[in-house]
Amino acid sequence: MSSSRPFSFLRAKTLSMACICMDEDMKKLGKIMGIIVVLLVFAVIPMNSLSENFYAEGTRSITYPQPKIYINGDWDITTDTIRSNETIILSGNLTVSNNATLTFRNVTLIMNCTSAGQYIIEVQSGASMYILDLDNNNLTTGDASNMTAADSNYPYLFWVDDGSYFEMRNSELHRCGITPAIVSWSGLYIQTDNAIIDHNLISRNAYGIVLYGSDATVSNNTITWNDDTGIMATWWSNATIENNWITWNYKYGIWVDGWDNVNTHPSNPKIVGNVIAHTGQDLGVGYGNGIHITYASNPIIKNTEILSTGEDAVYSSDGSTPTLINVTIDGANYGIASSSTKYIYIILLCQM
Repeated sequence: MSSSRPFSFLRAKTLSMACICMDEDMKKLGKIMGIIVVLLVFAVIPMNSLSENFYAEGTRSITYPQPKIYINGDWDITTDTIRSNETIILSGNLTVSNNATLTFRNVTLIMNCTSAGQYIIEVQSGASMYILDLDNNNLTTGDASNMTAADSNYPYLFWVDDGSYFEMRNSELHRCGITPAIVSWSGLYIQTDNAIIDHNLISRNAYGIVLYGSDATVSNNTITWNDDTGIMATWWSNATIENNWITWNYKYGIWVDGWDNVNTHPSNPKIVGNVIAHTGQDLGVGYGNGIHITYASNPIIKNTEILSTGEDAVYSSDGSTPTLINVTIDGANYGIASSSTKYIYIILLCQM
């Protein structure tokens, strides 16, 4: 696993063979069908290095002076704007318009909604937005930008439109999105290919991140305690999802989706070097897949650890063809489960 992961993790010392249960109609029973297995070995991971309290929501303490700025009404960014070292309480929409750039450095933006989804942050096509810390150093604390809502009962929406540019680094995102809801209301909703999400804390949202037709890079983040899914890649998304710590999300750690059987738009993201743990487990639900793959999608899942899920580590359905390379699974009801999947390719890279 990459050394740039936000937290270190104890690796396994023993290896054992894992079981695969697949079925045409019921994913848990029946004979194995349609699997091409090259070599499959999974590691048994001791779980005492993970704890619920460690991953509960907590924002980095703001130690720099942050005078409070109140903005009542919509805030339209039409020229290049830089804001730093302040707390902004916004009772309105934030729109970054075409040809304008908005940069936050050590800014806490509080969306003061009085109903769920009342206000929206939108980065329009042709616009740019940067959400950054003060010193561009992910190892320092106390200088992160933080996007949140004034009241957890009244979350805001966040849209990054196709054709825009978006960077979020060394910062935080909380209380964004509505669940259950349509996809664009679900969380940080990214349509552009030109997006980098790196070294952030993303927690207590509906979905952590939704990549809708986006080839964004999502790397080195902690994505935890979201109400539904940590990361969703849908509608022809070929994103890179790398070296993230994805834990304690309610339903799925990562959902790779091709939309539906009638209008199939398969997503083929590269999922590399992630830890996905405690999805659905101990949260009072009877499900929780580490990686959930639907509707003819074909992700590559490599060098990833999937640990203690409430249901399946990897579930594939509806004509999908995932490839698993050197994947470690422990603590799931079933390591790999499937319904109506074409093939699953499983490869272990051995070190002798």
